[in-house]
Amino acid sequence: MISPHENHEIAALLGSSYQRDLFYTALNIEQIQPFGESSHDGITRLGLEVGTQFQVPWRFAAGMDYPVSDQKKFDWRARMRFIYLIGH
Repeated sequence: MISPHENHEIAALLGSSYQRDLFYTALNIEQIQPFGESSHDGITRLGLEVGTQFQVPWRFAAGMDYPVSDQKKFDWRARMRFIYLIGH
């Protein structure tokens, strides 16, 4: 997936997931590349997410991100979210 990230950055995300029954896990890598006057080498981060689809179409997920490049916006971060899957 390629997407605008902020008004001066673009991000590319590559990931893979595995689902078994109602549970899934996902790994991804994201490259955030700034452009314009504030450009630097960019930021690369690894992500891990685990979740469950506890009631169709609702899913709950928890994950963490860890930057692996010299440029860092954070040391690490955690997230939790509820997801509603359209079309189920």
